[in-house]
Amino acid sequence: MSRSALANGAGAASELPPATPHSENATNLPPEDQGGAERRAHRRLGLADIPSVTRIRLKYGPAVTLIDLSNGGAQIETTNFRMQPGATVVLELTAAPGDVSIPANVLRCQLARLLPEPVYRAALVFKREFDLRTLGVDHETLEPEDPELDVECELERLRTVVERLQLPASGQPGATAAESIQQALSNASGTLTTPAGKRAGEALREELAEMFHAVASALERTPTPKALTAAIEEHFSHVVPARSVRIINPDTWVQQPGAEAIMLTVPKLASDAPPVRLAVEFGDGSEPQELHMQVLKAGIQLIAIARELGRLNGDDTPLGLKAAIVLPAGWGRVVVRYNSGQVHKGYTTDFQPARGYLQVSPTPVDTPNSRVMVPFTDTKAIFFVKDLTGNKAYQESKSHSPAASAPGRRVLVTFADGEQLAGTALDYSNQAAGYFVEPADPKSNNDRVFVIAQSVKELTFL
Repeated sequence: MSRSALANGAGAASELPPATPHSENATNLPPEDQGGAERRAHRRLGLADIPSVTRIRLKYGPAVTLIDLSNGGAQIETTNFRMQPGATVVLELTAAPGDVSIPANVLRCQLARLLPEPVYRAALVFKREFDLRTLGVDHETLEPEDPELDVECELERLRTVVERLQLPASGQPGATAAESIQQALSNASGTLTTPAGKRAGEALREELAEMFHAVASALERTPTPKALTAAIEEHFSHVVPARSVRIINPDTWVQQPGAEAIMLTVPKLASDAPPVRLAVEFGDGSEPQELHMQVLKAGIQLIAIARELGRLNGDDTPLGLKAAIVLPAGWGRVVVRYNSGQVHKGYTTDFQPARGYLQVSPTPVDTPNSRVMVPFTDTKAIFFVKDLTGNKAYQESKSHSPAASAPGRRVLVTFADGEQLAGTALDYSNQAAGYFVEPADPKSNNDRVFVIAQSVKELTFL
């Protein structure tokens, strides 16, 4: 889902670069630059997704580098050629099915880098919707991508992955390395509750969800800390309209001519870590918005984590993950979803619905101090899951297999928020506080779901 090198790896650009698919669905613009349009209204594709295209240029203008293309617009880069925002241009594509000309308005054009020649990145909005299938793109490629990421879920997933990191002893007094890393994650998510974070609102939640998702996915592939740091820097470049974003030594750094820069101090998770800063350089006519600053402030916490992993393991040593937790007998993984949309994940044992509450622990260890009591009040459902991460992109089938012979009654549960759950009710009673449903889809991450009766809008027996 991430549009950064955290997910796909970074490569050098060329006139027609071997681009990896972009997973965003609209141009990388702050909300104020989008004219109120939905950011993910269209699936965005890179050149790797459109093999029929062999050349791209502006009519009466130069050849361009395509960053991404959708039914509604495109991102391009030009060398020594700056377009004026508001101007009308025509994007010409040479493709196997036939040449295509697409009129567009220039929404934004900013200096991307200065050397060896000035390169400008522009966002174009097509004057009328363009059908990518005319370029030979098949229907499946244009299918909607992953559903919107939830920042709380992605933060919890990242915490879970971090807990599995194999960390040597830090040798530092006070908090352990694991505790310092978890605190850095809390600091990153804490930007949401600052006055500036609240003003950024949903846009900041979306950006942090993408960043947490991308970092967790990268850690699962066990990169080196150096590669993880570089990929986070690359991620910033897709979010912040800056000429460059990089880690620097404040004692030796030399600012590029013609650029203005802001510098953020990267937190030190260990007392003997060397001081470094994140330098963000902007070209003429470009400056960060409040949203960009909040993304950077959250992101430097992730860079601090990557640097601490490098200090502990070595910058060029691939990170290792502990084996997934094997649950003791009687324990289960649960995801509690509240009517408010909030989520609580953990482990439970000895669940008895008649009590009217659930006890959740952060680890499958039964210690009184670690338990959190979750009453059924304001609870939507309790999902007993195969793993706590799951696959948000997977869409569960609502169809019952004709060959299925699970006991109970086939039902379709419609919750008050509109979500539906198809399955088999194992112990339904209209007098009970809730009942178990076994999902109809055998590929579901849910083994069974305890549905809270008061959260149900409609129950249909099939």
